Amino acid sequence: MEVPVICLNEGNLDHTALIPGYVVYRDEHAIAGKSRASILVRADLPQTQIKLRNVQGAHLCAVSVKLQSEQWSIVTVYISPNETVDAGSLMNCLKAQRWEVITGDFNAKSEAWGSPHSCNRGRNIQKILEDDLELVVINDGRPTFRRNFRSGMVESHLDVTAVSEDNVGRCSWNVEDIANVTDHARCWITLEGLGKKGWRNANVTDWVEYRRELDGCGSLSDVCSAIKAAKRAATKKVRLPYWAPPPDVNLVQMFDDMEKVKNQFRRTGLLYHYVNGERKKEEIRQYCMKLQQKQSASFVSSLSPTSNLTSVWQWIKKNSGNAAKSPFMGCCIANNIDPNEALDQLLDSAVGGGSDLLKTGDSEIVESDTHVSRMVCKKFTLWELEAAIEAGCARSACGPDEISNKDLKSLPLKAKYALLSVFNGVLESGCWPTEWKSGEGIPLQKIGKDSARLGSYRIIVKSSHVGKLLERMFLRRLMVVLEEKCYLTDEMSAYRPLRSPQDNILDFWTDVEEALAGGDHVVAVFFDVSGAYNKLRHSVIEDTLRDLGIHSSCGFYKACISHLTDRTIRMKCDTVVTDTRAIPNHGASQGAVLSLILFAASTKRLRRHLPRGFMLSQFSDDGVLWIRCKGRSPCQVRLNHLQTVLALMVEELKKMGLTIEPDKTVMMPIGPKKDPLDALSRLKG
Repeated sequence: MEVPVICLNEGNLDHTALIPGYVVYRDEHAIAGKSRASILVRADLPQTQIKLRNVQGAHLCAVSVKLQSEQWSIVTVYISPNETVDAGSLMNCLKAQRWEVITGDFNAKSEAWGSPHSCNRGRNIQKILEDDLELVVINDGRPTFRRNFRSGMVESHLDVTAVSEDNVGRCSWNVEDIANVTDHARCWITLEGLGKKGWRNANVTDWVEYRRELDGCGSLSDVCSAIKAAKRAATKKVRLPYWAPPPDVNLVQMFDDMEKVKNQFRRTGLLYHYVNGERKKEEIRQYCMKLQQKQSASFVSSLSPTSNLTSVWQWIKKNSGNAAKSPFMGCCIANNIDPNEALDQLLDSAVGGGSDLLKTGDSEIVESDTHVSRMVCKKFTLWELEAAIEAGCARSACGPDEISNKDLKSLPLKAKYALLSVFNGVLESGCWPTEWKSGEGIPLQKIGKDSARLGSYRIIVKSSHVGKLLERMFLRRLMVVLEEKCYLTDEMSAYRPLRSPQDNILDFWTDVEEALAGGDHVVAVFFDVSGAYNKLRHSVIEDTLRDLGIHSSCGFYKACISHLTDRTIRMKCDTVVTDTRAIPNHGASQGAVLSLILFAASTKRLRRHLPRGFMLSQFSDDGVLWIRCKGRSPCQVRLNHLQTVLALMVEELKKMGLTIEPDKTVMMPIGPKKDPLDALSRLKG
C-alpha cells in the first residue's frame, strides 16, 4: 500500500529503522532509543519535521507534509496508561502550532468518542482538543481496542482522531475490522478534494420566500411559468468551501444564529452566551455530518481505505480531460460511434416502429356505465391534489420544464387552487397539454451487462412533474374503478396497493406443495412479454377503458388517450443532446405514471383462454402459466393441452402488438420424478 502518511504508536522504532519508500520520523524524547510515537511519510512528498517541547509522560511526533497543493500539519500522540501527564503542559505544547490532524493512542475514555463513560484523563483530553485547540473529534463511536481475556472479549475506545473545523466536511474516519497483529485496530482517515482551491457557489432556495413570491403574484393564469419565476427569485447563490456538503436554508440560518450569539458574547462577556454559542457550534457540526451523508458519494469517498493510491491516481489521470464521463459515452468511444447516432439507435430499438404496429385490434362495442363515467369526470378537489402532491418523491430529478417535486410540495394555497383549476380544465376538455407530453431520455446501463455494447443500455425518461401530478390524480380514480369492479384478479398483483411479487410466488408455490403432497406434479411455463410498454396498441387500452364502463365521450377517457398520443422525446447523455423527435402512436408513454396500470389492466384479456385447471399468475410483463397433473410423471395429453393454451395466449398477445421473449421463456416440470429434459423435449415452441 502506498498510503501518504502513517502514524504509528508503540512501534518501538529505533534510529536504524528503515521502511522502503518512506521517511521515518521518531519521537525525539524516546525512551532507551525506542520511539513510542512515529510518523512515516512517503518519500516523494515535500515534508519537514516539526520540533515539539518535551512533555513528561507523553510521546509526540509531528510533521508538516504537502499533500498535492495543501500543507498539512499532523501530530501523533502516545500516552501510556501507567504514566501521569500534566494537562496544562500538553496543552501549551500543542497550542504552539495550528494542527490539521491530531491522532494517537491517548489511553483515555470519553463519551465524546464513543466510550460508555468518561475518565478524568478523557475529560482533560476532550477539553484540550475541542476548547483549547478548537478541533473536532471525528470518531464515530466504534471501539478501537480489543483484547481477549479469560472472562471474554473486552472492547474499549482509546484511540482518538481530531481535525480542524475547516476540514471536518472532507475527512472521514474508519476502523478496520480485520484481525490485526496488535490489540489496537487500524484507523483510516480519508481526505476528499485534495488539490482543489477556492470556493464554489451553491444554489439555496428559501421556500418561505418562494411561497411569498407566489402569494404576491397578481394572476396565476400560467401557473407553471409563475412557479419557475418564483423559484428563480427565491434561489440565492451561497459561497462555500469546495469540500462543503450541499447546503440548505436551515444550515444558512444556523450560521446566522451562531454569529448573533458570538456578537452578544463579545458585547456582554456573559458565560450564558458563550455556552449557547458552543451548543450552536455543535448543532452545526452534527447537521453538516447529516448533509454530508445525504450527499452523493464522490469517487474518492467511495474508495476502500486500503486502496492502492498509485492505481487510483493513474485512473484519475487516465480518465481526466476529454475522457468519457459515463459508461454510455465510453461505449461510443470504444465502438467509434457518434454519440448522437448511438442515442438515436438506442431510441429506435426502444420505441420501435413500423406500420404493423399501427394496426388496430378487434375492438368490441361495450355498453358504458353512466355511474362510472359520471364519477371519474367529477371535478378534482383540493384534497385529491394535496394527496397526489404528498405521494411524489421530493428527491426526484427535474423534468424538461425544470419544475421539481420539491417546488410542488412547497406551493402556497393560492397556487394550489390555480393549479387545480388548470387540472380541472384538462379533465373537462379531455386535451392533455403538449408541454407535459415531452420527455428527456437518459441511457442507463443494465446491471451485469457489457458496457461496450449498445444493447446493454435501457432508456430512463424524465418527464414533467406537473404532468405526473395530474397522472397520479387520474390514477387514483382509475384504481377505484378497477378495484370496485374487481377487474384485476387476485393473481395480478403489479402496481396495486398492499400487493407485491411475494403474492405471486406464494400462489404458485402453494399449488406446487399441494401437488407434491398428493403425489402429483406441476408443469409450469415462465415467460416474459417483449416490448411490453413500447408496443402495446392504443386500441387495446381504449377497449379496456370501455370495459370499465368509461364512455368514450367523457373527458376522462379523452384525456387518457390524449396523454398517450403525440408524445415527443429527446435523448441526452453528458453534454450530447439529440433533436426532439416524435414517438409513434403506439405503446404506453415512457416515464409516465398511468402507463403501468393501463398495461396491467390490458393484459387481463389473456385470461380468456384459460380452461379449467389452468392457472396464470402475472406481475407486469412477467408471468407463469401452470397446470397440475395427476401421476408421478408428465402426461403427454396434458402437455399438448398446455401447448394449445400457450399458443392461444401468444396469438392474443400478437393482437395486442406484443410477443413473448423466447430467450426468457422456460418450461419447468416439478414433481416427485425429476426428468425435466424429457418433458421439455415434448413441449414445442
